[in-house]
Amino acid sequence: MSGWVIGVVRGVVMCAVLAVCATSLGAQQTIVLTNGDRLSGTVTRIEAGRWVFRFGTGEAKIPPGGIAAFTAPAPIGVRFADSTIAAVTFQPSDDLLLATFLDGSTRLVPPTEIEAIGRPDNLDALRPIRIGIFSPLGMFWGASGSVGFSDKSGNSRARGISGDLEIQRRSPRDRITLGGGINREFRQNDEGDLVTAVAKYYASLRFDLYFLPRFFAFAATLQERDRFQDIDLRSNYTAGFGFQFIGTRSTDIRLSVSSGIRVESFVDNGRSTAAVLNSSWDVKERLGPFTFDWKIAWTPDIQDLGDYRARSNATLTAAVYAGLGFRVGLLNEYNSRPRPGVEKHDMLFTTTLAYTVGAMR
Repeated sequence: MSGWVIGVVRGVVMCAVLAVCATSLGAQQTIVLTNGDRLSGTVTRIEAGRWVFRFGTGEAKIPPGGIAAFTAPAPIGVRFADSTIAAVTFQPSDDLLLATFLDGSTRLVPPTEIEAIGRPDNLDALRPIRIGIFSPLGMFWGASGSVGFSDKSGNSRARGISGDLEIQRRSPRDRITLGGGINREFRQNDEGDLVTAVAKYYASLRFDLYFLPRFFAFAATLQERDRFQDIDLRSNYTAGFGFQFIGTRSTDIRLSVSSGIRVESFVDNGRSTAAVLNSSWDVKERLGPFTFDWKIAWTPDIQDLGDYRARSNATLTAAVYAGLGFRVGLLNEYNSRPRPGVEKHDMLFTTTLAYTVGAMR
């Protein structure tokens, strides 16, 4: 039989093996622990250096050093410590594992030399990811923007347009969030002329760095302008620490505590600078097609806790199609000591069309 025929037959056989084993991660596998316990089930992945082994209705995360033997009779995808990626079966061999490749070759390895496990028909997914500021772009970066209608009460009453944009990078080690928004509303005066009744703008930047799985340090700035609160520019600069209560794709709950300075320049002239404290809650919950996002912050003057600013921004987004959705928002702002002629409480209600792309979906 000619060489090319042999090659074709071998290729067909290998494809057939992979096709049969496309669901091999669901095949029965066995792990024997160093303490003698034996588990039968399926190894699904390696996460944070631990083997995630699913058995029955339970799941165990096992360090490689705790594995005495491992048996996988059907091929699974593996990346070894030397960067070799292949579909292999495993049998125990003394204190090592005997890996058998699809071409019949074998290799003895300890469990500690296995860096990743996955499907045998998708070996590209096992390649290591090089993480940079802008890569992988689709995995860590995302954006969400909206534009629509707003209804204002408090220091002014009017209707108009509202828009906002948030860009975020979120990786296991850091988080960068850039945001901005604008609210412009108009009303008719006694003469029937259309006049500006709301002119609110804000921009924000925050950088979080996780030094433990749940603890992080951060620095942030929030820049605000609001003509009808007599704020030409309010600049907040803070830095501090935070705790991540829950950090999954569907639930994100964080507490942050910081200190810094607040500088306020007023429309009718004048300027105020204060050292401030800041505590904030960030809650984001995804439930089916709905996403609830609530950010609340309390910022008092360190020397006079009775002089504070409070800000609550809550939105509810309903997904309509792909990244397109319908969003309603409620922004509440409270200034315990506003400028003369300015009310303490300001509330803004918005209804907008939103579009979300990337990792924020």
